[in-house]
Amino acid sequence: MMDEFDDLAEASKSPDGVRVLRLEDSGLLSLPPAIRHFRNLEVLSVAGNQIRRINPETLAGLSKLVVLHLSGNHLTDLPMELADMPSLRQLFLRGNPLRSLPAVIPRMTKLDTIDMSQTSMERIPPEVFQCRSLRLLGFDDCHLKELPHAIAGLKNLHFLWLKGNKLRSLPAELGNLRHLWILDLRDNPELKRIDPIRHLARLERLFLDGVPTRRFPQWLGDLRELTHLTLNKVPMRHIPRVAMTLPKLEWLEVGHCGIERISGSIGKMSRLRHLGLGDNMLQSLPPGLCEAKRLASLDLSDNQFREVPPEIQSLRRLIHLSLVGNPIRASSVTPELKEFLPRVLEKVTVWPSLRNDGTVHIQLRVPRAGHMF
Repeated sequence: MMDEFDDLAEASKSPDGVRVLRLEDSGLLSLPPAIRHFRNLEVLSVAGNQIRRINPETLAGLSKLVVLHLSGNHLTDLPMELADMPSLRQLFLRGNPLRSLPAVIPRMTKLDTIDMSQTSMERIPPEVFQCRSLRLLGFDDCHLKELPHAIAGLKNLHFLWLKGNKLRSLPAELGNLRHLWILDLRDNPELKRIDPIRHLARLERLFLDGVPTRRFPQWLGDLRELTHLTLNKVPMRHIPRVAMTLPKLEWLEVGHCGIERISGSIGKMSRLRHLGLGDNMLQSLPPGLCEAKRLASLDLSDNQFREVPPEIQSLRRLIHLSLVGNPIRASSVTPELKEFLPRVLEKVTVWPSLRNDGTVHIQLRVPRAGHMF
C-alpha cells in the first residue's frame, strides 16, 4: 500500500500521505517526535520496542488515529492526553508492566477495543467499565482473582479474553452480556462457578481448557449458537453427551482429558469439522464416527492406537489427521491403506518409532488451498 510505511525516513518524505506506520521491533526507546507531523495517520504500531514513556507532544494533533498498538514495551503508565485523540477506537497494551489506566479513558467515547493482556494488573481498572462502546476486552495472563459485577455495564461487549488468571467464580451479571460471541476462560485452575454462562444465548465460541469442572451442566446444551468448544485438560472419561447435542458445533477439542472411549453419537454432530482428541487413552474409534461427513481435521496423537483406525477411510473430507505418538504396528499400515490415504491427503509421512519396537509414527497433514480452520 502506498500509504503504509515501515520506515520512518521514507514516511517523513510525504507526511500527509502516511496513514499506516509500523515500527515494530525497531529498538525504539521513545516515540519518534517526527510522528506528530503525520496528521492523517490512522494506524500506529510501535509494538515490541523498549519504550518506557509516551511523550504527550508526540501524540498531539493525531486527531485521525484509529488504532494505537503499544504492546510489548516497558510502559508503566499512559499520558492523560490520550483523551485528546477523538478518533481512537483500538488500544493495544499487551505485555507492558502497567498497573493502571488514566482516569480520562471514559472520555474516549469511540474506544471499542482495550487489550491489557500480560500486564501487571491484579484487577480490572474501574475506568474500563465506563467505556460503554467496548466490543473487545482483553485481560489474558494477568493476576485477576475476580471479575467485577460492573461487567454488566459493557452491554456491547462481543469478545472477552480472561485466559490464564486466578478467577474463582463468575458474577451473575456476566449473563447480561447478551451480545457476547467469544468467551475465553482457559487456564483458570481455581474457577468453580461458571453458571452465568448459561444466559449467553449468542455465544459462539467458548474456551474452558483447564477449568476444573467435575460435571458438565445440562444447560450447556442451551447454547444453541455455539460453534467452537474447547475442554482440553478437563478430567473426563468420555465426551459429555450434552456437547454432542449442540446443533451448530464445528470445532470440539477434548485433549489431555483421560478419555477412554468415544460414543457413537459423535457421528450425529452433522456440522463437526475439527475433532481434537490428542493425549488421551483411546484404543479405537466408534463406527458411528463415519457419519460425521463434514469432518476435515482429526487429532488422535498420543493415544493408545495399535493400528490405523479403519473408520478414517469413510471420512472423505479429511484433510488433516495426526496419529503421532501412538504405538501403531508397522504391519497395520497395509498396501490398501497406503493407497487410500494419498487420495484423501496429499502428504503421508511414515517413520519408525524411536522405541525401535516395530511401531511407526504417522503424520498426515494437508493444508489444502482454501481450507482454513
